[in-house]
Amino acid sequence: MKLVATSSYWILGLAIGLVFAGCGTGSSSEAPSSGLAATQTAKADPETAGFPPVAAIREVTPEEFDDVYESCMAEDGWVLSLDEFGQSSIELAPGQEDDFDLASYTCNEQYPVADKYSEPLTETQWRSVYDHYESDVIPCLQSLGYAPDPLPSFESFLATSDSPEAYQIISPGTYRDITEDVQGGRWTTPDDVTQRECQVQPSDDVLYP
Repeated sequence: MKLVATSSYWILGLAIGLVFAGCGTGSSSEAPSSGLAATQTAKADPETAGFPPVAAIREVTPEEFDDVYESCMAEDGWVLSLDEFGQSSIELAPGQEDDFDLASYTCNEQYPVADKYSEPLTETQWRSVYDHYESDVIPCLQSLGYAPDPLPSFESFLATSDSPEAYQIISPGTYRDITEDVQGGRWTTPDDVTQRECQVQPSDDVLYP
Protein backbone atom coordinates (compact mmCIF):
# COMPACT_ATOMS: atom_id res chain seq x y z
CA MET A 1 0.00 0.00 0.00
CA LYS A 2 1.19 3.50 -0.79
CA LEU A 3 0.28 6.43 1.46
CA VAL A 4 -0.18 9.61 -0.56
CA ALA A 5 -1.14 13.11 0.46
CA THR A 6 -4.08 14.43 -1.51
CA SER A 7 -4.19 17.83 -3.14
CA SER A 8 -6.48 19.96 -5.24
CA TYR A 9 -5.53 21.36 -8.65
CA TRP A 10 -6.10 24.98 -7.67
CA ILE A 11 -4.38 27.37 -5.27
CA LEU A 12 -6.38 29.15 -2.59
CA GLY A 13 -7.04 32.80 -3.28
CA LEU A 14 -6.06 33.59 0.31
CA ALA A 15 -4.14 30.53 1.36
CA ILE A 16 -2.52 30.78 4.73
CA GLY A 17 1.22 30.30 4.70
CA LEU A 18 0.66 28.66 8.07
CA VAL A 19 -1.03 25.66 6.58
CA PHE A 20 1.98 23.42 6.95
CA ALA A 21 1.48 21.46 3.74
CA GLY A 22 4.58 19.57 2.78
CA CYS A 23 6.21 19.76 6.21
CA GLY A 24 8.13 16.61 6.98
CA THR A 25 7.53 16.97 10.71
CA GLY A 26 5.71 19.19 13.10
CA SER A 27 8.84 19.97 15.05
CA SER A 28 10.44 22.79 13.05
CA SER A 29 11.04 25.92 15.10
CA GLU A 30 10.94 28.25 12.10
CA ALA A 31 7.71 29.84 11.01
CA PRO A 32 6.70 29.65 7.35
CA SER A 33 7.87 32.57 5.25
CA SER A 34 4.57 34.43 5.03
CA GLY A 35 1.32 34.94 6.82
CA LEU A 36 -0.89 35.10 3.76
CA ALA A 37 -0.03 33.79 0.34
CA ALA A 38 -0.61 35.84 -2.78
CA THR A 39 -3.79 35.27 -4.70
CA GLN A 40 -3.28 32.95 -7.61
CA THR A 41 -5.22 31.49 -10.50
CA ALA A 42 -5.77 27.77 -10.93
CA LYS A 43 -2.57 25.90 -11.51
CA ALA A 44 -1.98 23.49 -14.36
CA ASP A 45 -1.02 19.94 -13.51
CA PRO A 46 0.74 18.05 -16.31
CA GLU A 47 -0.61 14.76 -14.98
CA THR A 48 -4.18 15.90 -15.75
CA ALA A 49 -3.48 17.13 -19.27
CA GLY A 50 -5.02 14.08 -20.91
CA PHE A 51 -8.15 13.95 -18.78
CA PRO A 52 -11.52 14.67 -20.43
CA PRO A 53 -13.43 17.92 -19.84
CA VAL A 54 -15.75 17.80 -16.82
CA ALA A 55 -18.79 20.03 -16.37
CA ALA A 56 -18.96 22.06 -13.18
CA ILE A 57 -21.82 21.27 -10.81
CA ARG A 58 -21.44 24.42 -8.71
CA GLU A 59 -18.83 26.88 -7.55
CA VAL A 60 -17.66 26.69 -3.94
CA THR A 61 -15.85 28.91 -1.46
CA PRO A 62 -12.34 28.12 -0.19
CA GLU A 63 -13.80 27.42 3.25
CA GLU A 64 -16.13 24.70 2.00
CA PHE A 65 -13.85 23.20 -0.64
CA ASP A 66 -12.16 20.57 1.55
CA ASP A 67 -15.45 19.13 2.81
CA VAL A 68 -17.02 19.16 -0.66
CA TYR A 69 -13.92 17.59 -2.22
CA GLU A 70 -13.70 14.84 0.38
CA SER A 71 -17.42 14.04 0.04
CA CYS A 72 -17.09 13.91 -3.74
CA MET A 73 -14.13 11.55 -3.50
CA ALA A 74 -15.96 9.34 -0.99
CA GLU A 75 -18.90 9.01 -3.38
CA ASP A 76 -16.46 7.55 -5.90
CA GLY A 77 -15.05 5.16 -3.32
CA TRP A 78 -11.98 7.13 -2.23
CA VAL A 79 -12.27 7.69 1.52
CA LEU A 80 -9.69 10.17 2.77
CA SER A 81 -8.35 10.46 6.31
CA LEU A 82 -6.10 12.86 8.21
CA ASP A 83 -2.50 11.84 8.70
CA GLU A 84 -0.31 12.78 11.67
CA PHE A 85 0.36 16.22 10.17
CA GLY A 86 -3.32 17.05 9.65
CA GLN A 87 -3.11 16.46 5.88
CA SER A 88 -5.79 14.57 3.98
CA SER A 89 -4.29 11.34 2.71
CA ILE A 90 -5.14 7.87 1.46
CA GLU A 91 -3.37 4.55 1.05
CA LEU A 92 -3.24 3.40 -2.56
CA ALA A 93 -2.56 -0.11 -3.74
CA PRO A 94 -0.14 -0.53 -6.66
CA GLY A 95 -1.80 0.47 -9.91
CA GLN A 96 -4.44 2.73 -8.32
CA GLU A 97 -2.63 6.02 -8.90
CA ASP A 98 -4.15 6.82 -12.30
CA ASP A 99 -7.70 6.07 -11.14
CA PHE A 100 -7.18 8.19 -8.05
CA ASP A 101 -5.78 11.09 -10.06
CA LEU A 102 -8.77 10.98 -12.42
CA ALA A 103 -11.22 10.97 -9.49
CA SER A 104 -9.40 13.86 -7.83
CA TYR A 105 -9.33 15.84 -11.08
CA THR A 106 -13.05 15.19 -11.64
CA CYS A 107 -14.02 16.41 -8.16
CA ASN A 108 -11.91 19.53 -8.59
CA GLU A 109 -13.58 20.28 -11.91
CA GLN A 110 -17.09 19.58 -10.62
CA TYR A 111 -16.68 21.90 -7.64
CA PRO A 112 -14.36 24.73 -8.69
CA VAL A 113 -13.55 27.57 -6.35
CA ALA A 114 -15.26 30.76 -7.56
CA ASP A 115 -13.04 33.09 -9.59
CA LYS A 116 -13.40 36.00 -7.17
CA TYR A 117 -11.24 34.14 -4.64
CA SER A 118 -8.36 34.19 -7.13
CA GLU A 119 -8.38 37.96 -7.56
CA PRO A 120 -5.84 40.18 -5.74
CA LEU A 121 -7.16 41.61 -2.51
CA THR A 122 -8.14 45.27 -2.41
CA GLU A 123 -6.90 47.65 0.27
CA THR A 124 -10.33 47.35 1.92
CA GLN A 125 -9.95 43.58 2.10
CA TRP A 126 -6.44 43.89 3.51
CA ARG A 127 -7.91 46.20 6.14
CA SER A 128 -10.29 43.37 7.07
CA VAL A 129 -7.31 41.02 7.36
CA TYR A 130 -5.47 43.51 9.57
CA ASP A 131 -8.51 44.06 11.80
CA HIS A 132 -8.94 40.28 12.10
CA TYR A 133 -5.33 39.94 13.22
CA GLU A 134 -5.70 42.76 15.74
CA SER A 135 -9.14 41.95 17.16
CA ASP A 136 -9.22 38.16 16.95
CA VAL A 137 -5.94 36.37 16.25
CA ILE A 138 -3.60 38.17 18.66
CA PRO A 139 -6.01 38.05 21.64
CA CYS A 140 -6.70 34.38 20.87
CA LEU A 141 -3.01 33.49 20.83
CA GLN A 142 -2.52 35.41 24.09
CA SER A 143 -5.41 33.53 25.68
CA LEU A 144 -3.60 30.29 24.87
CA GLY A 145 -0.45 31.52 26.60
CA TYR A 146 1.53 32.63 23.55
CA ALA A 147 3.21 36.01 23.09
CA PRO A 148 2.65 37.17 19.50
CA ASP A 149 4.46 40.25 18.25
CA PRO A 150 2.42 43.47 18.20
CA LEU A 151 1.09 44.61 14.85
CA PRO A 152 2.71 47.51 13.01
CA SER A 153 0.53 50.38 11.86
CA PHE A 154 -1.84 49.56 9.02
CA GLU A 155 0.25 51.70 6.68
CA SER A 156 3.39 49.74 7.59
CA PHE A 157 1.47 46.49 7.24
CA LEU A 158 0.48 47.40 3.69
CA ALA A 159 4.04 48.35 2.85
CA THR A 160 5.63 45.19 4.31
CA SER A 161 8.06 43.92 1.69
CA ASP A 162 5.92 45.71 -0.91
CA SER A 163 3.05 43.38 -0.12
CA PRO A 164 1.12 42.63 3.10
CA GLU A 165 1.07 38.94 2.23
CA ALA A 166 4.69 38.83 3.44
CA TYR A 167 3.66 39.76 6.99
CA GLN A 168 4.00 37.01 9.60
CA ILE A 169 1.23 37.10 12.17
CA ILE A 170 2.77 33.93 13.63
CA SER A 171 6.36 34.96 14.34
CA PRO A 172 9.18 32.38 14.39
CA GLY A 173 9.23 32.55 18.18
CA THR A 174 5.50 31.94 18.52
CA TYR A 175 5.64 29.15 15.97
CA ARG A 176 8.47 27.53 17.93
CA ASP A 177 6.36 27.68 21.10
CA ILE A 178 3.41 26.12 19.29
CA THR A 179 5.51 23.26 17.91
CA GLU A 180 6.99 22.65 21.35
CA ASP A 181 3.43 22.28 22.65
CA VAL A 182 2.74 19.84 19.80
CA GLN A 183 5.72 17.77 20.93
CA GLY A 184 4.44 17.98 24.50
CA GLY A 185 1.03 16.64 23.51
CA ARG A 186 -1.01 19.81 23.99
CA TRP A 187 -1.86 19.92 20.27
CA THR A 188 -1.90 17.25 17.58
CA THR A 189 -0.49 19.57 14.90
CA PRO A 190 0.18 23.34 14.66
CA ASP A 191 -3.04 23.53 12.63
CA ASP A 192 -4.94 23.02 15.89
CA VAL A 193 -3.85 26.53 16.83
CA THR A 194 -3.64 28.35 13.50
CA GLN A 195 -6.72 26.90 11.82
CA ARG A 196 -9.00 25.83 14.64
CA GLU A 197 -8.38 27.60 17.94
CA CYS A 198 -7.35 30.96 16.50
CA GLN A 199 -8.32 30.77 12.81
CA VAL A 200 -5.51 32.86 11.34
CA GLN A 201 -7.28 33.22 8.02
CA PRO A 202 -10.34 35.54 8.08
CA SER A 203 -13.56 33.82 7.12
CA ASP A 204 -14.92 34.19 3.61
CA ASP A 205 -17.87 36.25 4.78
CA VAL A 206 -15.45 38.80 6.25
CA LEU A 207 -13.37 39.14 3.08
CA TYR A 208 -16.19 38.69 0.59
CA PRO A 209 -19.33 40.15 2.23
